[in-house]
Amino acid sequence: MKTIKSHARHLMLVAALVSGTSQPLMANAQSSEVIEATQKVNIAGRQRMLSQRITMIACFMQTGGYSEQLPQMLATAFDLFDRSQNALRNGDAELGLAAETLNSVLAELNLVDTSFDAFAPLMTEIIETGTINNENLASLDMLGLAYLEVQNKYVNRVATDYSEVLEDLPLIHSISIDVAGRQRMLSQKAAKEFCLIDAGINPEANRENLADTVRIFTNTLNALTEGFPGLVMPPPSPSISAKLQEVKTAWLVPSAILNQIANGAEVTQTDRAIVEAQIENVLTLMDEAVGMYDLDH
Repeated sequence: MKTIKSHARHLMLVAALVSGTSQPLMANAQSSEVIEATQKVNIAGRQRMLSQRITMIACFMQTGGYSEQLPQMLATAFDLFDRSQNALRNGDAELGLAAETLNSVLAELNLVDTSFDAFAPLMTEIIETGTINNENLASLDMLGLAYLEVQNKYVNRVATDYSEVLEDLPLIHSISIDVAGRQRMLSQKAAKEFCLIDAGINPEANRENLADTVRIFTNTLNALTEGFPGLVMPPPSPSISAKLQEVKTAWLVPSAILNQIANGAEVTQTDRAIVEAQIENVLTLMDEAVGMYDLDH
């Protein structure tokens, strides 16, 4: 009965964030088990981001991105994606993870591994050959979105079930890391959809997707920075509050451009340069904020 109630609470919080209401509190636990569990939620959530980042970088390479580091960024993202996928199952001391033992989590992880195994060969081929075209880019996006769907369920399972087995890890704390971590993915997904529109890949569908992604990111960011009476506490520390305000400031310019493109505007060279550069800043700041949620419990 407790598990059913926990899942229901989790779904209510996530649904509230998507619709424009909001999110979490923090834990006071400091055991090694809690530290590892919150790290697991963090890394599992980061995999969602990497699935969208990989396609985003490949797309910027295809459309003539401004950074000369894009090929290296692509290889680095995939290396981390590959290593973290293995670590979530088998453990990785440097990443702060032990091998997974919860059967319920392993069941979800099996589905994630199957999706990863479908995604990885195309990504490896693109990196090794340096060949990116609209056909394999569209395939990469499809496989990345399929991975994202099952990974979302896996992260939710990790957040929920570890709060069940660890008395000093309240569900609200693990969900806080989950939801804050999801912002990293949404930043990369928005930039990816912007780039796919620019590349002429399913432009109308991606305009609709982009509008939704920007809306969810903005609603969630407002929730994280301001709280929501009766549902969400304000940021649990001044340092987190300040960092989220930095994210909010950094999001203003790229989000305005993304909304214009979602509403039908044509992509300009200036738009490309701004989105490519500033979405990296949003990602960096949001990643720092997620780490602070983990440390400030």
